[in-house]
Amino acid sequence: MLYWGTTTPNLSVEWAPSYKVSLDFQGSYNGWKHLGSADANRKLKHWLVQPEVRFWIYEAFDGHFLGIHPFYGQYNFSNLKLPLRILKQLDDHRYQGYGTGLGFSYGYQWYMGRHWNLEFEFGFGYAYLNYDRYGHKECSPCLGHHHKHYFGPTKLGVSLVYLIKNKNR
Repeated sequence: MLYWGTTTPNLSVEWAPSYKVSLDFQGSYNGWKHLGSADANRKLKHWLVQPEVRFWIYEAFDGHFLGIHPFYGQYNFSNLKLPLRILKQLDDHRYQGYGTGLGFSYGYQWYMGRHWNLEFEFGFGYAYLNYDRYGHKECSPCLGHHHKHYFGPTKLGVSLVYLIKNKNR
């Protein structure tokens, strides 16, 4: 639900091959400029894949879980004015590149009904970012090639979960 707040469609499919382990595959994509901005070059374009192995404390899709999630994605961010001036370097530059990494997560799923759960998840880990930096105007020249090692939050999620249950379980 947090991704949808940035107009980024995402989908996750999860399967439990055993009673306490599940495999989740999540992908997201945002391929357009933000409409209605005063600057036509305001972008939050990106795609990301983030599979995860989850270890459930009680049973799959019920209660607490711990997870391990590698990820890879590409991005093209430009002229973004974020709240509280976090990442203020995005105010007047464009960054285009890729990121990859690994994180560990904790989450919890609440039972809401026969086929519905609500999930909260937080992840922390490492990311390697490789990018080119440009001015935020269209067709600005490259200002340099950079890379960055990042340690911090790698996943934050509030998800509405629809369960397709096996009748034998």
